[in-house]
Amino acid sequence: MILEEVRHRALELIDLEEIVKNNVLSKVKMPQMKTVRNVITLAREIKARLENELLCIEFMSTDVNKSRFPDDKSLVGRNGDFLLYRLTGSEIYACLRERLRSISETAQRLTVVTQEKLAFQWLVEVFQWVEEIEKAVTDYSSLDGYKRTRLFIDFNSATRILMKGEDIFFNVEDVTKEILRAQKISIRLTPQRIAVVVLKGGVANSPGAHLLRWGALLYGCIKSDVDRAEDWEHRASTAIETYKSFSLDGSISHLGNATRFRDNVENLIDEAVNDLTIQNEEAFQILSDLREKIECSDLVKKQMKIEQVHIEEEEFQVEIDRYENPRNMAFARFEVLDSILKRLPPCHEDDSDSGTIFDSLNASSIIKQSGRDKSRVFLEKSLVKGMETFGIELSQVDARGFCSLFAMNLENAIF
Repeated sequence: MILEEVRHRALELIDLEEIVKNNVLSKVKMPQMKTVRNVITLAREIKARLENELLCIEFMSTDVNKSRFPDDKSLVGRNGDFLLYRLTGSEIYACLRERLRSISETAQRLTVVTQEKLAFQWLVEVFQWVEEIEKAVTDYSSLDGYKRTRLFIDFNSATRILMKGEDIFFNVEDVTKEILRAQKISIRLTPQRIAVVVLKGGVANSPGAHLLRWGALLYGCIKSDVDRAEDWEHRASTAIETYKSFSLDGSISHLGNATRFRDNVENLIDEAVNDLTIQNEEAFQILSDLREKIECSDLVKKQMKIEQVHIEEEEFQVEIDRYENPRNMAFARFEVLDSILKRLPPCHEDDSDSGTIFDSLNASSIIKQSGRDKSRVFLEKSLVKGMETFGIELSQVDARGFCSLFAMNLENAIF
């Protein structure tokens, strides 16, 4: 009867020990007393191994991943590494797998659920969740002619894994939190994120703490990647529905600007191939087919040619207006004068024979020039030297002024 009662709730080890110490047992003979003592022995062993092998003892190795903990918001790190493999390929992860397997054999023989066994089972669930992420990773290629060199996870698998991780972390038992907190490991849960913090006095490099910190990181990475994939899917669906409307009645007005629509489809495909870790293969394939339809549509190609001609005419008109409109020329002269003044050194009396603006631009006379100013001056000198090389008489034309203005235009175009 005693064992039947305790099988259905998490017990403290002290509760089991009090059962054995009860004075009533000294006066009666209980048939299951040997079983109770065996349960206590196993419960003590699990408690000791949970603390000594998983939570309280630092894992000693030369593994760099033990100390360098990433803070990225995607499964693909800033340097292109697939973060999951930094965990699963580490020494501490291999050690953790072996220790969990060994302790599980002891936990299976324990016929009641103690608080320590409950905490251990939760750690096993976190470990199995990480293993599930690793199994979902694929690297197959040859989709729509693209050479896949990046690892990614199918969208449906990722959402299922994310929901399972949310269930594991957000439904952790309070007694498990208390056991972890006793070992200076705090689990902080908010609707936006999961954080595992090793408090002062705790062992950050213990296998258990290492697993929990990485589990929280992977949950946040997958959540961010799924959010990006959902945003991409929404934009892809909008493009697909837009082209369906165009296909139904043949009205080019549904596409708006055909060139911009075509570029948008290309950008979506490039984004999926190069940036997304979570892939929606079905939406990607439909979008790829849509690109081929655009390339084969005579009506779309005709509209794109019309738009290209219109764009070129607008650009040409802007250039004409820039150089021929008297009003623009009047306004531009102030910019030119200001530019020339900024290049001159402070006013002072100079009895030298040169007296030209260009000669005043020598490096020795320029005060506090920036790298941009020096580049512009060098460009002006290069242009003048080039004109001299072609045999142009600089004294007969306003060559220096032309070089100065041309260098300024190039500077504005670059910067």
